[in-house]
Amino acid sequence: MSYKEAAGSERQSKHKAPALAKGLEILELLCSQDEPLTLSGLSERLNRSRNEIFRMVQELQIQGYIERSDQDDGYQITNKLFLLGMERPQNKTLLEVALPEMRVFSTEAGQSVHMAIPVGDMIVVIARMEAPSPVVLSVRVGHRQSISSSTSGVVLFANQPQPIQSLWLERLREADPDFAEKDFLANTEKAARQGYFKQKSQFLQGVTDIAFPVFRGDRAVATVTAPCVTQIDLKEKKSLPVAALRQTAKNITSGLRPDSV
Repeated sequence: MSYKEAAGSERQSKHKAPALAKGLEILELLCSQDEPLTLSGLSERLNRSRNEIFRMVQELQIQGYIERSDQDDGYQITNKLFLLGMERPQNKTLLEVALPEMRVFSTEAGQSVHMAIPVGDMIVVIARMEAPSPVVLSVRVGHRQSISSSTSGVVLFANQPQPIQSLWLERLREADPDFAEKDFLANTEKAARQGYFKQKSQFLQGVTDIAFPVFRGDRAVATVTAPCVTQIDLKEKKSLPVAALRQTAKNITSGLRPDSV
């Protein structure tokens, strides 16, 4: 369902807080966009008049949830929602356990590592640790990517109970009409068999992504992923730190209380 259709359907129902619903529509739309949207763009996507959303956009900007783009007169989401989400006790506990283990890995393996969690049909990076090397590759905190097109997403999907996998598949189909479902499921089956997933980066040459799951109970609640860079000036080529990253994920899983995530 498009945002325009969803907005029309929403207004047919009886909201007790229509202003709140309007603000949430704006936030959800901007979260889904790679580029800023102008007032006209917001109005068209949400099937509302400019006047109808103008004051709400102003208030969201004042409160720090959205901001003006530097390039044009469009609006984009800020990190405020992300930071609020990180204040949840379960996320804070996850980070408290994970960051020391990630630091040990990056120091000993000489590779950067990041942690991602699932949010809807996306993965979101919530922490990173850069390697103490002259040249490193790291993924910024807050980075979002489709579950279907990320190494972390493959591992997260592979380690979910079947009902959750079915739900995620529905979301992925709705989000992307060109979703390569057959290839994605083949990758998730491989990840389930071997306990992790490794593939060459789909964005950068000379980089191999390795991801392991972090568990609570019977499902993965996060992944630790190392985008491993191959240095061409090394006299002796280093093997990929698969065993070290496996131990990192295992240590984080062991350190989580049953009710911590």
